[in-house]
Amino acid sequence: MAINTLVLHFTGYDIRAYMLNDTKELLFYDSVPVEFSLGAYPVFENNEEKILNNFTDSLNTLVKVKNLTFERCTVLLDSSFVFMMVIPVDFSEDPHAINSHIKWELSNYFPQYYKDFKVNFYKFKSDTLPGNIKNTLIIGVHSEKYEFIKSILNSAKININFIDIDHFSAEKALRNLYPDDFALKPVIIVGAKKSRLDFSVIDKNDLYYFDYVCFDEFNITKRFSVSFEKLLSQSYPSSPVKMFIYGDSGQDKILQIMESEYPDINVEFANPLNFFNHSAISSDNFNFKFESCKFTPAAGAIFGK
Repeated sequence: MAINTLVLHFTGYDIRAYMLNDTKELLFYDSVPVEFSLGAYPVFENNEEKILNNFTDSLNTLVKVKNLTFERCTVLLDSSFVFMMVIPVDFSEDPHAINSHIKWELSNYFPQYYKDFKVNFYKFKSDTLPGNIKNTLIIGVHSEKYEFIKSILNSAKININFIDIDHFSAEKALRNLYPDDFALKPVIIVGAKKSRLDFSVIDKNDLYYFDYVCFDEFNITKRFSVSFEKLLSQSYPSSPVKMFIYGDSGQDKILQIMESEYPDINVEFANPLNFFNHSAISSDNFNFKFESCKFTPAAGAIFGK
């Protein structure tokens, strides 16, 4: 029997809800706006009850009113809602020393509440640094946001099975849906949002690079080009020749830049809906290309942790 997974994607000023199952069926999709963004530090200030009620009402509109039935729930956080940085970490040190080093780095950015972050990290595969020192992606989620999301779902009587960052869930979807591309050479993944681009380079299952850049409509070309040159300057097992783009904004602009400036790299819009039965949500006014690109992070929810 197929297991239904509810995917709740908190992004910008929206909550997107997808229901899909492990046989690659997309059974439901909808979104509702919220009045507040989880990108702020701190989130609440003096409006905790008002914000909680707003999110809870919006979530109930999506889940309870639609009478969705599911066995699992995955929460995806917009990458802009968490703190990310890349630092060199000496993994020859003991875990306590490594944790202290990471906390010290956080304290430089958040001196008042750096101790309140839940922290995870990913070692880069590249070995350009001496000894056991690795460039490492640090991901910090403020405990306030984490507990807030849990309280929203508790109010809606929804149990969370897994929380992920949307960019890394998108990576997971692409690795599983396009295995031949990732088996050959390093692949570039670009997450395109309304004011942010996330870049990563994956070789097989290994992370070699991550960075992000914020932009507006007037400087996206310059910001992208500078960031992309930095990406290309890094050391990889071989030169990347493939790029996947996913997201909800700016994809066509990025494609235009790539075709003009980097014609040797094959650029493809992520198309996970091509692998899913989506007849339950398609309609005459369904923009397949746009919705499929936007769906990429949610598609990663069926492929485990």
